[in-house]
Amino acid sequence: LKPNFIGSSGIWSNQLLHYHKRLNFKVGILDHYVYLSPYLKNFKIYSSKQKKNKSIYINKILNKKSNYFLMGEKKIKQFNNLKFKQFYPTKSSKYILNRYYNHPKYDYLIYGINEKMNNSLIVFRIQNYNSSNIIKIIEYFGSNQDFIKYKDLFKILLLEKKSEYLSFYSHGMNKQIILKSGFVLKREKSE
Repeated sequence: LKPNFIGSSGIWSNQLLHYHKRLNFKVGILDHYVYLSPYLKNFKIYSSKQKKNKSIYINKILNKKSNYFLMGEKKIKQFNNLKFKQFYPTKSSKYILNRYYNHPKYDYLIYGINEKMNNSLIVFRIQNYNSSNIIKIIEYFGSNQDFIKYKDLFKILLLEKKSEYLSFYSHGMNKQIILKSGFVLKREKSE
């Protein structure tokens, strides 16, 4: 077999890194962004001197919940597969269903934007740790410009799930768009 793409993340040793380089894999490093909850005073997981986001009026942010929708199986199937063709490796609604919606172990939250032409979706997973949790952005499908439209959803999920922060690893996405969406760069070039 000669696949077009083999993807991996989480190479934690120099031996594995050199091994992958010898196999002529393109090896890169991800930037790690966090969006600290403006609703919590005490953090059990996150420890840093970075300032948290400014407090937001809870009623004001919850009124924006109708701008987003949680995608079920029917909505995922309706999501136009042509929208996935711009991403590499190529994905499909079948991929989203099998990889996330029907996952045997993890529960994922898959959201879209309530717009006439929803051109993006975002996949989250809540990671529990002791008596607290964080929200990980697992995958985002859409343009850089659409990512910023999820800014209010980030606040809503942090409030509803009582999460300490959102975590997002990225390579190749416009950094300024991510920062304008409320994230701070925790660590540039994380492995």
